[in-house]
Amino acid sequence: MHSYLVAGRERAVLLDTGTGIAPIAPVARGLTDRPISVVLTHSHFDHVGGAHAFERVAIHPAGLARLRAGRSAESLRGYVEHTRTLIEASARMRALDAQGLNVLHPEQIVRPLPPGFDPNRYAIAPLDATETLADGDRLDLGGRVLEVIHTPGHSPDKPLSSCRAPSRQVW
Repeated sequence: MHSYLVAGRERAVLLDTGTGIAPIAPVARGLTDRPISVVLTHSHFDHVGGAHAFERVAIHPAGLARLRAGRSAESLRGYVEHTRTLIEASARMRALDAQGLNVLHPEQIVRPLPPGFDPNRYAIAPLDATETLADGDRLDLGGRVLEVIHTPGHSPDKPLSSCRAPSRQVW
């Protein structure tokens, strides 16, 4: 999962907010002085976890119900266990790499869970989007325009991409 901050002259959009295990809002706000709105590409937990920290959150209508439902700690327990397994495997990979392979880039190394993270309490609170996005909507950031193209497949609400004739100006 990746998050992208796209800035125009007047505002910025954060595309997806990660798992919420570590706060993304301070990072995004440290990268721009423009107001930041969130656009969620879809409603899977690893894309919406940090959205609660922003005032404006937009998503395709097909993702509203899942966003409003949130995710319980119980439903995320398997993900936390999988993450622990990846962290342990990454440590073994780093040890092998340090023996002379030297092929790992820092971005390929799985980072540990942040201090104070409580896996038993990790949940994603229900959230109501402030706006919905539809195919052809345009987001004008000031000198940079994003356009929504609905491309379902990975999930029913996966909408973001580029290039088409606009149907309506959203921002």
